[in-house]
Amino acid sequence: MGGERELTEFEHGEVIGCYRCGKSVREISAMLQVARSTINDVIVKWKRTKTTTTTAQPRPGRPRSLVDRDRRLLKKIVLKNRMESAKKMRDKFQEASDSTVSTKTIRREIQTLEFHGRAAAFKPHISINNIKNRLQWCKAHQNWSLEQWQKVLWSDESQFTIWKSDGRV
Repeated sequence: MGGERELTEFEHGEVIGCYRCGKSVREISAMLQVARSTINDVIVKWKRTKTTTTTAQPRPGRPRSLVDRDRRLLKKIVLKNRMESAKKMRDKFQEASDSTVSTKTIRREIQTLEFHGRAAAFKPHISINNIKNRLQWCKAHQNWSLEQWQKVLWSDESQFTIWKSDGRV
């Protein structure tokens, strides 16, 4: 019914080898645990073409919207603009190529290229002046001994919020 996997080149060879040794289709099917109709198809094809190649025939269905060249272009656009939305990437893609595609197609192709959406890492907004002060403090205390650090009162239970109060005291 089409849901089964295709036989490998090696399995085709096994079928033909068993057939040439005088085994019946039923025996080959039981031995390889493959449907009799599949075994019969392989034997008929071998008799007709004298080859066991497994070149898959083109499948029916709508052709893909993007060709390989378009996918490579899309990959470049994604790598350059990782934080852009799919709609903006689609606009850039359409400017750079002759293809007209939907945003959904762009999203689907980005997933097939194995790019996945992730939330950006949280980075607190610290002023440049505060960054310089922190660095200066770290450099000043870099070579402190254990005795000096033991004299420090640690306030690890204190809560400091950067954005706004969350209501906790």
